Amino acid sequence: MKVILEFHLDNHLPLDAASLLPDRILASSKPELARTQVNYGNETYCLGELCRITIEDRGPHALIFTGDTQNLHRAGFGLTVGRLEIHGSVGSLAGAEMTGGELEINGDAGDGLGVAMRAGLIRVKGNAGDRTGGAYIGAERGMTGGMILVEGNAGNETGEKMRRGLVAVAGSAGELAGLDMLAGTLLVGKRLGKLAGLGMKRGSLVADSCPTLLPCFSQACCMDWVWLRLLFYELRSKNFPVPEDWLNSPFTRCTGDHTELGRGEIILHEL
Repeated sequence: MKVILEFHLDNHLPLDAASLLPDRILASSKPELARTQVNYGNETYCLGELCRITIEDRGPHALIFTGDTQNLHRAGFGLTVGRLEIHGSVGSLAGAEMTGGELEINGDAGDGLGVAMRAGLIRVKGNAGDRTGGAYIGAERGMTGGMILVEGNAGNETGEKMRRGLVAVAGSAGELAGLDMLAGTLLVGKRLGKLAGLGMKRGSLVADSCPTLLPCFSQACCMDWVWLRLLFYELRSKNFPVPEDWLNSPFTRCTGDHTELGRGEIILHEL
């Protein structure tokens, strides 16, 4: 069964979509959905006032957002099970605090994508904003599990304070990628921005190039590790674009941040 919510919103007002999760919505009747209350701007509205609700019995179970989705904030927040598809761009904190399920965004995602995520899969067909897979401002830890796949670029502080999990960005990442990483893997298909890996204690940051590698990282070796190729093929099996020349060429491993534990690594295709 599919439930399709086609939103018709004033683009200047945010809608808090945190309560619109597949396990709740798919278990509700159409009249119940129409009466569901959501916060829109500074007021509370019934869902039926803000979107057209369509229920289809055929096809796999999914909740689908379409129409004016760019000002939906906290979409998929705390998602535990099920599949949520967004046909368009979406606002901030999509997939934050997820513990399971699958979130697919067929557009761009705002800041805080997958913040404090613990499990599940997020797939973004466009670009993602700052702190993708990272931490809330002032929090001690960011993403602790799960997988985030971004087919475009990602903003600043991607993977900040990661503890576990995988963030893969097909394009480039902004400044401070992997800031204060403790564990996990951040893969960037193109360029890393300035200050990549600053404060890294452990973890792996894999990228095509890093034009401004910090002096607190030192070149260790040229490597061709099996786990990297396994990672690349696993990503390809999920239809994530991995550069062809990555599959059979060595990478340069740099260790750091040597002002911290120094057990992190930046693994570059081109040094």
